[in-house]
Amino acid sequence: METISWNPVQLRVLLGLEGQADVSAFKKLGEYLTLSELPEKSVIRHAGEVEMQSHVLIEGLVGMYQNRKLVRLFFPGDMFLDYDSYQQQIPSRYEVRALEDCLFTNLDFEKATEVLKEIPEMKAISDNLIKRVRFASEQWIAFTQLHHLEKLKQLEAKKPEILVDLRCMDIANILGLSIRSVQRLRKIRKEEESIPGKWKNRLLAELKYPFPASIHPNHKTIIAQTITWATVFHNLLRSPEELKAFHAQKLGLLSCYLYPETELDTAIWVAKLYTWLFYLDDMTDHIPKGQKGQFWKWISQGIDRENLLLELHMLPGRVWELIRIWYELRKELEGLENMSESKLSLVEEEVQAFIQYNLKEALLKDSGGIPDASEYMMDKPFYSGARLAVNFTCLDIGDEFDSESEDWKKSQVLRELGAKLIFLSNDLISFRKERKKGDSMNYLSILMRKNSWNFRKAEAKVLMDFQETLQEFLKWDRKIRSDFDPGNLWQLHCLKQIKYKVAGSNHWSFHVTTRYE
Repeated sequence: METISWNPVQLRVLLGLEGQADVSAFKKLGEYLTLSELPEKSVIRHAGEVEMQSHVLIEGLVGMYQNRKLVRLFFPGDMFLDYDSYQQQIPSRYEVRALEDCLFTNLDFEKATEVLKEIPEMKAISDNLIKRVRFASEQWIAFTQLHHLEKLKQLEAKKPEILVDLRCMDIANILGLSIRSVQRLRKIRKEEESIPGKWKNRLLAELKYPFPASIHPNHKTIIAQTITWATVFHNLLRSPEELKAFHAQKLGLLSCYLYPETELDTAIWVAKLYTWLFYLDDMTDHIPKGQKGQFWKWISQGIDRENLLLELHMLPGRVWELIRIWYELRKELEGLENMSESKLSLVEEEVQAFIQYNLKEALLKDSGGIPDASEYMMDKPFYSGARLAVNFTCLDIGDEFDSESEDWKKSQVLRELGAKLIFLSNDLISFRKERKKGDSMNYLSILMRKNSWNFRKAEAKVLMDFQETLQEFLKWDRKIRSDFDPGNLWQLHCLKQIKYKVAGSNHWSFHVTTRYE
């Protein structure tokens, strides 16, 4: 396995203990901990041995076996040990095994007492963790009493591919089924999720707009300047691999499709911002579970202008570099032609909202939580960037733009519908790739997990929502165009720009980028 850098303060976040002990206490705790990194199928402790260590799983999946049967699972964030063996120092009945490549902490039984003596703050934490271990055992006992489909639903909420990734025998033991029944479940799931024909062609037939996408006529110049800015000036794309991925996925072209009529200097600025946002998103994917929220907390703290008096240079170096890029972008925005205080304020507000909602999503991913469908539908326009994209329509309007004007307020419904179309379409297109990565923050995944629906039923629901939203959008489109009068040009211009963003996002996702393949 690749060695992973680790800081004991991660435990504070992974175990949800922020605010319950000082950071310094966790740093000192690190002096007593060791870190193990074991490949799949490794035995962590054999049956018959005394439990001499307590562990916290950081990454991977751990199983507890009795007489070669899997009797319990542990996921990232769980403490795993045979508590009775550990407390009484008697031989354990269970074998503990890594079911995937695993990373976990170790605290020796003898050192546990020393920790409590040398770090008094850990006494309350220790009591809390003992209660948590006991409660987790009670929860697992309750889990054994569930119907096998409810068991599978709960397991897939934590690890979407568990039905495929674990051995048939292990799944059978955990669900209380025969191997033949598990094979039947796998076959049904495969049939449910199979899509006849090429998935792109199938969705293309469903996700169509009666208005075209366009690309900025100066897109080559925009991309060239953005790449120079991101590599030479800022070292944002730091390696040949990152630059290659940027080119392969055509990330620089998204903003060119979203803002095809924007003034060149503004279009270059937007492309730089989108490159920065893509980088934040991709960086989150590579940060281990348990630290994703911390990353976005630092970013949030950094762009909060009220925190400018804080010693932000004390933040981790790479985080500070990313924050500094945002402040340079904001300064550059002030000097663009047709810029106004109202535009500046709106752009800053949208970027801050994007970061705050990504923080919320990251914390959910750290905890393994999944939002309800209604909550997801309210939040997704923000952290997906769909709302930001549509509200940046203000950059396509002259210096007379005022976010408090009646014209802008009248366009709110149209902007909300446009943002909804963008993220519904994106969820349908990106579902397969996100599912492979184990990312459950997708409308289809949430409907499948929360409602115990199969793929086809969830997809049909999302497609229905898309069509209903599109029909509502087209109703407003007809209304605005039918109400034409010389004083209605502002609304017509706003309508056109929003349609560019809706159609442009779809076209880029289907025909340009390889990001979702």
